[in-house]
Amino acid sequence: MAARLTFGLIALFTVGLSLAPIDNPSWSQTPSSETVDLLRAETANTISFREKVAFIGPSGEEIIPSIGTYKVEPVGPSALRLIPFGKEEAFVIKAQSRKHDEDIGTPIALMAIDDKELFHVVLLLPEQQGLEAIGFSTRGRFRASPELLSATQLHEALMRKKAGQP
Repeated sequence: MAARLTFGLIALFTVGLSLAPIDNPSWSQTPSSETVDLLRAETANTISFREKVAFIGPSGEEIIPSIGTYKVEPVGPSALRLIPFGKEEAFVIKAQSRKHDEDIGTPIALMAIDDKELFHVVLLLPEQQGLEAIGFSTRGRFRASPELLSATQLHEALMRKKAGQP
C-alpha cells in the first residue's frame, strides 16, 4: 500500500513537472552581474588543499590544516588566518609581508607549489601589499630559509586562479 502511494506521488510529481511551463522566467533567469561579482569576490579569497600541508604557527608550532577549502584573511603584518568552510576551528599560520605588481581591487588568495615542492599561500591585498606563508607536504621540506614566489610565479598563479584552474 505504501509503495503504491509513493509510486503514485512520484508519478504525479513527474507529470506535474512535464506540464509546467518551460518559459517560466524564474527558471530561466541568468544570475545578475551583481550576483556574479559577489560570487567571484567570495571565491577570490579562498584556497583549497588537496593534501595535508604543514605550516608554522606564530609560536613556532606545526599547523596542519585538513584537506578542504579555506577562506584566507590577514592577521596583522605577519600571519594569515585559514577559516575552513563548515567547521568552527580556524588556523593561524606565520606569513611574511610582501609586495606585488598586480592591479587588484579586492583581496585575492592564491596557492602555488614551487620547484622545491613547497606550498605557498599568498594573500594579495590592494595597493601592491600582500602576505605569503610557506608550507610543506611529505614531498618537500625546508632546508634553509625558503624563498617567496617571484613576481612571475605570482602572476602565473593569479592567471590560473582567474581562469578557474587549481
